[in-house]
Amino acid sequence: MHPLHNLESRTHNVAGLPDQYNNPLGLAQLRASIVCARAFLRTLLDNEEPSGIRHVLNLNTRIFKFAAYDTHALAVYRDHGIDVFDALFLDERLPEKFRDDGYPRWVQRLEKQRG
Repeated sequence: MHPLHNLESRTHNVAGLPDQYNNPLGLAQLRASIVCARAFLRTLLDNEEPSGIRHVLNLNTRIFKFAAYDTHALAVYRDHGIDVFDALFLDERLPEKFRDDGYPRWVQRLEKQRG
């Protein structure tokens, strides 16, 4: 399973199927999926540069949109303090415009959305 699909699935499981997944094991699996997704992005950048840059930026965008607008992602942050946005990979090899402009705007939007 693709690491981002796993992250999304684990998030939906914890928030959407609480009787089965809102427990220590389900929460640990969700936390692990965040670490795995970020490691996957790092590997893409390490192994596919320069095409890896575009791929990582696209997946970072997907992670941001999921963290900011998905009701289950917002719920696991609110209820458990688990931030799926932590899966986003920020690295000096990514374009300066993203690091200095795009990423900070995402952080602000995310804070507003969670407000």
